[in-house]
Amino acid sequence: MLVQNESEARDGQGRHRGICKVSDPHDAKRFAFPCPHEGLLSSFEAGVAGWCSARCVGWIDACVCREVLPSIASFLTHVLTSDSDIIKTSHVSDVYRVQWAGRDLVVKRYHHSGLTHSLRHTIKGSRARWGWINGQRLLKLGIRTPRPVAYMDEYRGPLLWQSWLITEYVDKPTLHSVLRDVSVPEGRKRRIIHQVLRLVDRLGSRGINHGDMKHTNILCDDGMIVLTDLDGVEIREPGWFHRQRRGRDIARFLRGIAVPGEGTPRPAGFLESERTGRLLRMNGRFRNRELEEALLAGPQALAERFESQPVRSAATSRVCRFAAIFNGVPTGVYLKEYLDRSIWDRLKHLVRPNRAVRALRASQMLSEHGFQAPEVIAVGSRRERAGRVCFTATLEVENAMPIHKYLSSSSNEPPPCSLRERRELLRRLGLTIGRMHREGIVHGDLRPGNVLAHKTVPGSHFPVNGELPTVNGQPTWEFFLLDNERTYRPLHLWGFLRMKNLVQINMLPPDVSRTDRLRFFHTYLLMNPRVR
Repeated sequence: MLVQNESEARDGQGRHRGICKVSDPHDAKRFAFPCPHEGLLSSFEAGVAGWCSARCVGWIDACVCREVLPSIASFLTHVLTSDSDIIKTSHVSDVYRVQWAGRDLVVKRYHHSGLTHSLRHTIKGSRARWGWINGQRLLKLGIRTPRPVAYMDEYRGPLLWQSWLITEYVDKPTLHSVLRDVSVPEGRKRRIIHQVLRLVDRLGSRGINHGDMKHTNILCDDGMIVLTDLDGVEIREPGWFHRQRRGRDIARFLRGIAVPGEGTPRPAGFLESERTGRLLRMNGRFRNRELEEALLAGPQALAERFESQPVRSAATSRVCRFAAIFNGVPTGVYLKEYLDRSIWDRLKHLVRPNRAVRALRASQMLSEHGFQAPEVIAVGSRRERAGRVCFTATLEVENAMPIHKYLSSSSNEPPPCSLRERRELLRRLGLTIGRMHREGIVHGDLRPGNVLAHKTVPGSHFPVNGELPTVNGQPTWEFFLLDNERTYRPLHLWGFLRMKNLVQINMLPPDVSRTDRLRFFHTYLLMNPRVR
């Protein structure tokens, strides 16, 4: 039960029951009450709650105080136990849509993440509190955002444990869905993009940075922009640090926006989901709920649901192949799991990203410089008995084989390509590796088995009328680089790094003649004339 003054805030035993003081009758009211959902805690947390008095404190909008405040003590229990509509869930926060006291509300619950996390937010304030303050601030500036209704901080003794932010629900599409809706005209999409950029300039002129300008935090309301997720808003005087943060907001917003004139947005970035001890980042273009669940569950679930087949690989990795459906099209997928080679691997991963993340970044770096690699659709990690296992899932490159299979000859099988095509492959390979070294990129393991070759015409990956097309009577060759976890771009391409790659790519079948090998090196030297 809540009371209106401090004289009624203590019962006969002297325990603090609740306070509701009016700071501004036209603004908001402060409230406090004992934690109403202690029965939902674990046994350990219940013991801690018994040792440290659990309570909730916060502020509520005065306009809804009469409707919501008398029953707010049971509000948290209602959210946790009822079948609320879950909008988003992660290891950081959960977002619910709730019908309460005749109002359509959004409840964002910020989780407890450890004692260090609690101590930090006890000092600087909870994210729910800052979301409440920043929402009120933007509304006073005339910037549209969901109206903050209330926020609550849950304490265990002196430490902040978790917090709750309640706002009104805005039933409008996100910018992410609008940009990917083919029924929305391109002119309207461009106007919305320019409107958001003008809003960023308007906030910047007042020294305000949003902090997380991703497309799912922007709502489109009949030509108006509505900003959400305001707990990371920063207020600073214009200066170098403010300009740097403002540039980060613009870069975060422009990520995934189409280049002017292209008409279609670029593919979405990687969407992250996490469970206990398991992390998965899925490419937004290849969402598949069943596949995501199987990747998080492990290889056994993948074998049962997708009938994955193991592929021969090194002792430090596990590779399997399976078929998945993306946008109604069955597509081959390769999953590579990286195993710890020694205790040093675990120590190195404490100070740098794991091999799966490095493979993703290397593939993106190669793409930026015009080289090709199998498209990564998922990156993740999970804990097993032997330790933490990281993995990458990539699309299969159709009609492609390792280059050594094109170059090896066998009397039992017909050659996969003619002599003329074979010589053209070596020349094209020399040009590709030479251009890669000219760009200053070093591949971590450039053996022939890690380079896929594919006959095609520029811009096409499929045969035409059942036959491979040609250019001037000769097919062109495309190359896809595999095993890129050790591929990087050093500040300077030293001679021993260049020599290592050339020795690796020269590990061709023994029936490749010296003359054919020289065809590779002659075209390589065309791209690197200073190399002796």
